[in-house]
Amino acid sequence: MRNPAWRPAQHHAECLSSISHHFLGHPGPERDAPRGPMSRRIPILCAEDRTNGPPGLQATYLVEALTRQLDLQSPRGADGSCWQVYLTERPNAVDTTEGLLILVLVTASLRGIRLAYMRIKQLPRDPALRVGILLTGTADADMARRCHGRLALGVRHFLGVRLIDLGHISPSSSALSAALARLAQQIRGVSEASAGKSTSPAENN
Repeated sequence: MRNPAWRPAQHHAECLSSISHHFLGHPGPERDAPRGPMSRRIPILCAEDRTNGPPGLQATYLVEALTRQLDLQSPRGADGSCWQVYLTERPNAVDTTEGLLILVLVTASLRGIRLAYMRIKQLPRDPALRVGILLTGTADADMARRCHGRLALGVRHFLGVRLIDLGHISPSSSALSAALARLAQQIRGVSEASAGKSTSPAENN
């Protein structure tokens, strides 16, 4: 029988193993999502315009940075739970039964909006589904709001899905770290709300 003192160390090693691919080189958005019995998993559904859109935040960097922020803001509890953030371009790879936020990374361009609409359209229909939109590729807050408003209106009207506005993020911004910290706070709020707690970011009407 194993010494119980080894259990915390063993679980810590399992958490590190489950997210190690983020730091050892990500093979691409089609990688299977990591799984763990005591994790809080956040899928990032990519809707990036890689052809004509403006340069945006690298998705693989977002995974690593957001995971760090979430872990920094969420001290491990007695169950040793940790955050797992993963990338995908396939809506059918997202497990909507997890009850957490699905984050859609959208390039602030017309093609990016169209691509995001198609990705969201392919998600399973679930009244409890929470979809957050993070705009990238622009440092203009007004442009980001216009892009989000157009996407939110179309998704609400044709798909019946309300989007959560997670703002915009620019890789060239001197306040990138602060923006990532705010994003992590919003994600934690939505996750707590989905677990039956009272606080969550405001959703678009």
